[in-house]
Amino acid sequence: PHVFFAGDSDRMSPETKGNYDLLFKMKIPLNPVPDLETWDELAEEYFAPDEPLFDGIIDALFGIGFSGELPPLQGKIIEDLNRLDLPKFAIDIPSGIDAATGWCKEPFQADYTLTMAAPKYGHYLGRGKEFCGAVIPIDIGIPPHVWQERSPRAHLVNESNAIFPYRNIAYHKGHYGRVAIIAGSPGYSGAAIMAARAALHSGSGLITLYHHQGMENIFETCLTEVMTKPLPFAADDPALEEAMLSDDLSSFPGFAHLLESLYLHDVLLIGPGCGVSPITTALVNLITSAWNRPALLDADALNILAHYPDWLKRIAGKPFILTPHIGEFARMLQISPGEALQNTPTTLDQFLNLYDTHLLLKAATRIYRDRSRMLFDISGNDGLATGGSGDVLSGIIVSFLGQGLAPHEAAVAGSYLLGTTAETCNLYKDTPGITPTDIIENLFVEEE
Repeated sequence: PHVFFAGDSDRMSPETKGNYDLLFKMKIPLNPVPDLETWDELAEEYFAPDEPLFDGIIDALFGIGFSGELPPLQGKIIEDLNRLDLPKFAIDIPSGIDAATGWCKEPFQADYTLTMAAPKYGHYLGRGKEFCGAVIPIDIGIPPHVWQERSPRAHLVNESNAIFPYRNIAYHKGHYGRVAIIAGSPGYSGAAIMAARAALHSGSGLITLYHHQGMENIFETCLTEVMTKPLPFAADDPALEEAMLSDDLSSFPGFAHLLESLYLHDVLLIGPGCGVSPITTALVNLITSAWNRPALLDADALNILAHYPDWLKRIAGKPFILTPHIGEFARMLQISPGEALQNTPTTLDQFLNLYDTHLLLKAATRIYRDRSRMLFDISGNDGLATGGSGDVLSGIIVSFLGQGLAPHEAAVAGSYLLGTTAETCNLYKDTPGITPTDIIENLFVEEE
């Protein structure tokens, strides 16, 4: 081992000073790095990109107390080390990453992060996931009673806490949920098709897709096992402009009939491919005011709620799930996406303080949050970074709702199934080739 010391030996804690002195007693080479000029000389001698003198690099410049931007010296050290094609290890968290938020600029790029006792938010939030590599918790001897007394605020989703619907050989289709889906619009039929097919492949018993008039041929051709039903009013009906914000939609033709029809179903999904339009706005108004059964609101339903925050307050205490990506989440909270990313746990707290609901935030790390729990789902890969993955996720979750799972169970299990299925697809094709249709076709397919 060879140590390059960029700290200040006059400002050490007693514990740090003891370990510093041990380096000399063990005759481990140590090079002080007091300034940029010294580092440039050392880098030229020890870290030439074409012929570095080491087999690997361990980063221990900063720990989990770091926040803000890297000082110039440490920033230059990290910049030079990141260029080297060597295995890189970080202690606790790569230097330059805020452990509470994942915020960073250009931190150390680790292949492996050996973290003390348990993962930190910053390993998975913001750009942290991009720079941490494989995160490996190291047991440092914290007694079990301490974990019991100070239970972690967040947990990682895994096989032990992802609960899937119960299946029984004696059940019939009615036991597995009657699912209503309001989705699609001209030019966006694919969103409705993927959501419906994902619900079907996730075990739903009966699925009905409610759609714009005039799209019957598309859906009846593509969805053999799904029932289709046109909405009882046309998208260009001038009455919709008035109905959009009405407190009594039952007085408008078609809405009372639609609500009666929807209540033949156990659960509801609205949003994928719907578009932000008078018809969708009126439908979101209807659902948030008059629907009390489990429901999932996604995509354009969320964009409409961002314009009418009072409607969000209607769903307090209802078994509703919201599944926004970071942009939709920021719009509902009326902040910028950058603000939402800079401190995601805090903005989630703000949202849940305003609106008592169940929320699954979609990002590289998906976060489930309600007023009593928070779970991080790190499953999946960049194969999910394509249009349609969110529609598939919505279909899975509403299927699980229809099969009797509670909102938090359905959201967590649906997210985990999406991620692990993407990992299964990666066994037979590279991530750029993974499509939402691949995810649908491989749901519940066991790895060989």
